[in-house]
Amino acid sequence: MKIKLLKSPYSYYLYDGNRNVIIELDESLYNILEKIKSRKASISEYANDERIQKLIHAGYLCDEEKTLLKHPMTDFLDTILSRNVEKVTIQLTQDCNFRCSYCPYTNGVATQRKHEHKSMSLDMAKRCIDFLKERCVDSMLVFIGFYGGEPLLEFDKLKEIVSYAEQVFKGRELMFTISTNGSLLTEDKIQYLIDHKIDRLISIDGPEQINDKNRVFADKKTGTFQTVIKQIEKFYRYWPEEFRKTSVNMVMDPSNDFDEINALFVQYPMFEKCNFQATLIDDSGIETPNQYSENFMKKYEYHYFLSLLNVLRNEKYPASIITQGHVRRMMDNLDREEETESRGKYAVPSGPCIAGQNRALITVNGDILPCERVNENSEALRIGHIDTGFDLKKVSQLINISQLTSDDCQNCWAFQKCSMCAKGVEKDGKLTAAQRKKSCANSLFGAEQQLRTKILIEECKGRKK
Repeated sequence: MKIKLLKSPYSYYLYDGNRNVIIELDESLYNILEKIKSRKASISEYANDERIQKLIHAGYLCDEEKTLLKHPMTDFLDTILSRNVEKVTIQLTQDCNFRCSYCPYTNGVATQRKHEHKSMSLDMAKRCIDFLKERCVDSMLVFIGFYGGEPLLEFDKLKEIVSYAEQVFKGRELMFTISTNGSLLTEDKIQYLIDHKIDRLISIDGPEQINDKNRVFADKKTGTFQTVIKQIEKFYRYWPEEFRKTSVNMVMDPSNDFDEINALFVQYPMFEKCNFQATLIDDSGIETPNQYSENFMKKYEYHYFLSLLNVLRNEKYPASIITQGHVRRMMDNLDREEETESRGKYAVPSGPCIAGQNRALITVNGDILPCERVNENSEALRIGHIDTGFDLKKVSQLINISQLTSDDCQNCWAFQKCSMCAKGVEKDGKLTAAQRKKSCANSLFGAEQQLRTKILIEECKGRKK
């Protein structure tokens, strides 16, 4: 049985992994299922229990026939990647004017490239646009992203690429995005981005003393905060409506006190006016794992709780913008969840996207990667080249990574809540079962937290009524 048992201060619950649904239990039934799950009893011993029979007849507690672990779109990859590609992200340069300590391009990890004075030629950039045009026939929207390094180091080239793309896609709905550290956002650049409807993602990691611990200029000494905050303030002052459409990203270092990180919003209330998002340092590609201070965890959880109260009670508790965003996205995901009857003939755990379809990164060398977050030097994650197109065999391997650990995945209660993509399975240029199993703990933890949060929300709604 692919089930997970959970308790709250108020009740007892069963999550059925086959059906993707949470069921409330009484304490006695919970204890029975706990015995069965821990193999201290068999389900046949309770065959006459009406509650057990009721669950079985409703389609729960069933050990479903094993499905073939095969992504349902596997046989259609050729069509999808030749007609329905939605976005390419162009790596304009591998150079950057920052040297952020947690960045895989800075910290000297052997498997990843370092910052180099290497940029994409205009000719190759235009070929990227042509590559997308040939493969987006069935896409409703077309997206082109600009990435680095720091893409604004190549601003003049960016303008030429935008002009070319606007000609190529004339009559089509075309959108641009750019990820920037914000230090080079002069007034003329901001105006250009606005005029050409280029969505902005700007990075800042907290107030000055926090930001400048990790984000310094290329001299590796000078902090970046003052430069970036001045550009953001200018953006907010002169283009307030466009600022509301701008995204600002914070990478949190959990070794810091959460209140110290959160002080950014006290000092600069303007961040409440934009699309603010925050993530933890991605330590999967660096040698030193994240260190979590007690003052980070306790205070983060307190603000998360306040954010939940704000949503559930429609109150205005002083919750951090960071946790408000996390709760909002989590609730959006929960709202989209549906109970399922069965997995069907073909299925894979949730997690992997169709590599290449909706956020492919094309490097300065013309290599195609699933997205900008993966190891650029990994042979397993290189899914093609601008001159030869997509390598469908590699794409198939990426969307079917669960086949590496078939038995474990088949029997996992979190099959429909798995968050693992190919990035978490790659090591030393290969996709390995050992690395997938190593990454399972984080995925299982996240799935359980999602279930507990959903239970909390439903309980609060019920008690409110």
